[in-house]
Amino acid sequence: MSTVPNDPYFPSQWALQNTGQTVGGVTGTPGADINAPEAWDFGHGSPDVVVADIGTGVDYSNSDLAANMWSAPFAYSINIGGVQYNCPAGSHGFSVGAVGTQAGCNGQETDAYGHDTAVAGIIGAIGNNSSEVAGVNWTTSIMSIRVTDQYAQFNGSDVVNGVAALSRIAVATGASVWAANISLSVSNDLDALRDEMTAASGVLFAASTGDDCANGARAPASFYLANELSVAASDQLDQWAYWSGTQCSNTGGDVAAPGKNVYTTIIGSTTPGLFNGTSASTPFVAGAIALLRATCPLPLPALKATIEGTADTKAALTQIATSGRRLNLGAALASCISGTAGTASITVRVYTNPSDPDTGSIYATIDGQTASVSYDTSQDTTDSVGENLAQMISGVTDVTAVYNGGGQISLTTSALGPYTGYTLSTGVNNDCGEPPNDCGRQPTITNSSFVAGHN
Repeated sequence: MSTVPNDPYFPSQWALQNTGQTVGGVTGTPGADINAPEAWDFGHGSPDVVVADIGTGVDYSNSDLAANMWSAPFAYSINIGGVQYNCPAGSHGFSVGAVGTQAGCNGQETDAYGHDTAVAGIIGAIGNNSSEVAGVNWTTSIMSIRVTDQYAQFNGSDVVNGVAALSRIAVATGASVWAANISLSVSNDLDALRDEMTAASGVLFAASTGDDCANGARAPASFYLANELSVAASDQLDQWAYWSGTQCSNTGGDVAAPGKNVYTTIIGSTTPGLFNGTSASTPFVAGAIALLRATCPLPLPALKATIEGTADTKAALTQIATSGRRLNLGAALASCISGTAGTASITVRVYTNPSDPDTGSIYATIDGQTASVSYDTSQDTTDSVGENLAQMISGVTDVTAVYNGGGQISLTTSALGPYTGYTLSTGVNNDCGEPPNDCGRQPTITNSSFVAGHN
């Protein structure tokens, strides 16, 4: 059974479910879609997973978006470009003050142009509420990061500041920003933007390749960062999306997604409208990242690998996306809720010696998440340190750790399927430095590599 929402425009949302309906004068090919109803059998999203939208801002008064907007849980302050901004509780993001507009978070983060209100509707218009359209996520939290003026004009430095803002808001408020949408192209300050996006290592960016039929993606999609997916656009026939003789999807995508005749939310209106471009295809991927994370607790590298690995491959799309990949949301979610878990093991040895003690910490890092416990060999044992480390791993990572005694820790991923081969490293931080030294014998820790699960 596939879950279908009651939103009145859903029958025209071919990108979510293509039945061969005619939208925008084009009759589609059944199945040329992202397989959304099959995904919704597994989950509808979560307000705990935040998606940052970097663009013209979002009309957070829109009735089909309002409940899915991120709201600051308390007042906080951030520093952008050497200026401190005090943001009130209930604010929905930040505006960087592009091209002379006012920076801040007291309403400046709303949309004055319209572009990213449409983007936001694709990511997370409220689903199954008998109103307008359904988003990829029926429930989510969209953070509005405005980097343009009211005419959608901006400089590269504005986008740099926008990425910095989302990172600092996340730190200041504890917001779990897992995905960020960038449906724009940047031509200057590229090194600074690349550095800022790389520094936001816990966020998976979906970036549009561009709409000028170029052979290659525009920046920042052209960065091809480890925490980035570059997105091209397909149409209702699973072909290269064209909007006019001079406007079509650029090549260079890691993956393609629907980007033509897409119904979504419109600024200042309760009637949806059609939206075109890689600006439309990219939020399908940003939304997919959020829905996947909400359903399956995968870390960022596994989220990216799942999106790429479960995509449909279409011969007609090989020129615009790697291997002709087109997003398959249903397959992505199915891959991590069935099958077997990924596994690994850790072995700890502590040499207890009250007369010649050693102190320090022992750690395990799993896909960038580090669990660390201190030790003192004047009193700690293999069992005490091993049990504490196992508890810490379970507390701070997406992996379940069980202490089996004798220094043996078994690790099992929470998500299932073939994309759970996480990175794992371990080590000891000795207070006395590396041996030989005047302290006692330091503990040892070794590990196996993660073996990915399977379906």
